[in-house]
Amino acid sequence: MEKIDIHNTEASYKDAIDNLMKDNNISPINKKLISSFLADAAIGKTARLHASVKILSMRARSKYLYNLKPFLRFFPKKSLKDLTKKDIENFVRALEENKIKTINRNTNYSTKTKSDIKKTVIILLRWLFGEGNKHHEMTYWIDTRWTHKDVPSLEEHQIKKMLDTCTKIQQKVLLACLFDGGFRIEEFLNVRNSDVRLVEGDAPLYKIMIRGQFSKTKGRDVSMFWSESYDIIKSWIATKNNILNPDEPFFDLGYRRCQEILAELGKKINVKLHPHLLRHCSATHYANKGLNEFQLNKRYGWSSSSDMGRKYVDSSKIDEKQQTKEYGDTKLAELRNQLRKQEEDGRIRREEMDVLKRDNIKFEAMFNELKKLRDFLPEKKTKLEAKAR
Repeated sequence: MEKIDIHNTEASYKDAIDNLMKDNNISPINKKLISSFLADAAIGKTARLHASVKILSMRARSKYLYNLKPFLRFFPKKSLKDLTKKDIENFVRALEENKIKTINRNTNYSTKTKSDIKKTVIILLRWLFGEGNKHHEMTYWIDTRWTHKDVPSLEEHQIKKMLDTCTKIQQKVLLACLFDGGFRIEEFLNVRNSDVRLVEGDAPLYKIMIRGQFSKTKGRDVSMFWSESYDIIKSWIATKNNILNPDEPFFDLGYRRCQEILAELGKKINVKLHPHLLRHCSATHYANKGLNEFQLNKRYGWSSSSDMGRKYVDSSKIDEKQQTKEYGDTKLAELRNQLRKQEEDGRIRREEMDVLKRDNIKFEAMFNELKKLRDFLPEKKTKLEAKAR
């Protein structure tokens, strides 16, 4: 089954290479070096010796190219092979001091992008000089840490407010699935009809499978627990008139149209809504529901060693006050159950006592009858004997 490439990666990569070759701020010799570097990355020759993943996808190579452009333009006449430690220091300093701007918009790079640029430069220098002393001397001091930007998350009531404004089922299913499942948009648009299944039970729900070959990280089964999801997914399936080709996309709208739908919905609550924001909202929502870091990593396709789940747990609103409230609610429920049980036991005992009282009255009446009969029998016997004589 072929992956639906929502980003048109092959054409985008070709355009990026063409732009590289046309860039007059990059020396011809460095253009050749970068072309060789990207070709080696495609077959795994740029990875560390013991790296678990060596071959880089076309999208990853496109990102490498984007990250390296400011580095290449910083040395317009000098070959990469002739760079010194001082050259690398000058570049990193200029990057950190925002003297190097984004190429198209002439704005400062974010701390995350600066980190990515420095990481890619380290990989390029390792490819150029090997993993020996020269590479170590040129790169060991480079700080690739970055400041995580706290992105505000939408509350569940805001998602429901947007849901109420939806006029089409396509809008509802896109919003509900991206919020509940927290799927990356490319993952969701690659879900096939056969990947969605109903789990029967007292509280039926749908599960959506993300295939490993369609995921940026790893495949997984995602249970759609949100209260709105079941009815929306059921209605969406009903629109297909039960003609479900198992290999056809479950949600058959294009990426651009999805972006437009979310942007339109976001305007209703004055939010710039996009797919990744819904993924962030989903992780925040379920962290607040009590999922631990390992459960979050599994649900959202992060590796077990990733720190993403822990970040959401650390920033969740679950605190001691909430836990105390939940504990109190639990204890109150237990006391109510005990009271109901005591009331039921008391009712049963009262019914048993009533039965015993009625039985006692019957027994007492029978006893009195027997006593009268006993008193009567000796007197009757005496009269009969006298008559016989």
